[in-house]
Amino acid sequence: MQKFEWDEDKNHINITKHGIDFAVACRIFEGFTLDVEDTRFDYGEVRVKTLGQIEQVAVLLVVHTDRHGTYRLERPTQRNAHAMSKRYKRALILNELAKVPDSDIDYSDIPELGPEFWENAKVTPPRTKPVVSLRLPEDVIEFFQGDDPRGYTQRMAAVLKAYAEAQKSKGP
Repeated sequence: MQKFEWDEDKNHINITKHGIDFAVACRIFEGFTLDVEDTRFDYGEVRVKTLGQIEQVAVLLVVHTDRHGTYRLERPTQRNAHAMSKRYKRALILNELAKVPDSDIDYSDIPELGPEFWENAKVTPPRTKPVVSLRLPEDVIEFFQGDDPRGYTQRMAAVLKAYAEAQKSKGP
């Protein structure tokens, strides 16, 4: 599974300026994306511009680095700090994001996707595990949540994976 990290101060700036939380932005990696190296500046590391879509609701451009299998989301280099057309007090949810008119989108720090992007972009398949929805008894959910509800779905996945591996080792 792809891991993501980011600087919370940069995330707060992104929320204030664009209304988009990096936790939402990284969801573009759940689907196919277009990727091209960001060569506008010498960053001292390889940065990639990735164009993707979230649930057919929002098309986003994410700039990131790959640090040993962990994608670090970066804010694009800012060209004009005073060009903010609108400030957001909180991150928008997807249905709110879909309703933002183009005239309210601040493009001042978003890299332009010129002809070189479209000529050089590579189509990349989804980088995350498939999302599955299922109904479970409440007591099962409570068991996996235990004293710490964070990460309970990962605990469920680990149990299911161990079971699947045990069944595979038994043979047909």
